Amino acid sequence: MSRTTQGIIIAIAVVVAGASGLAVGRYLAARRMVEVAPAPYAVWHPGDTFPVMSLQTEWGDSVSTRTLLARGGVVLFVDLECPPCVAMAHKWDQAAKDGVLDPSQIVVVTAQPAGKIGPFRQQGHLDINVYRDPAQTFLANQWITSFPVEVIVDDAGRVVSVGDNPAKPIDERTLQSALVMGQ
Repeated sequence: MSRTTQGIIIAIAVVVAGASGLAVGRYLAARRMVEVAPAPYAVWHPGDTFPVMSLQTEWGDSVSTRTLLARGGVVLFVDLECPPCVAMAHKWDQAAKDGVLDPSQIVVVTAQPAGKIGPFRQQGHLDINVYRDPAQTFLANQWITSFPVEVIVDDAGRVVSVGDNPAKPIDERTLQSALVMGQ
């Protein structure tokens, strides 16, 4: 085999390997992207019973949504690296700072590793708690189809409203009708 033929074969192999690497990289990047779809974005509708989920605090303690939502509240399903999710978390954190609801009545749920929760809260200057779904229940059961999703739940565990728009103002009347205020 001549040197020229060997050079051509090597050049072709390099191009094929590079193209394969590029294709794999694009595939992995696409899988990491968070889908922000219009609708439907959640399986719940007003009046549905919100499921009991076992969550984990950023410190490793276990807690159920039944306990967290005993006085009603807002459940946010987020990906910690999704810009609309960050905006949604800020919207509800500000609502808590403004006294619209108690910060403990905001339950932010992610499937991401616990080690990402602290930095997410610190970088965003968030006072609200973020909980991890270690079993990824909401993903495994396909309860949501995109991020972010906000679900207002009353103290009886019934869904009051479902939304996915961080820019939409909070309907304080709907929220207050769902919540039991105070300790």
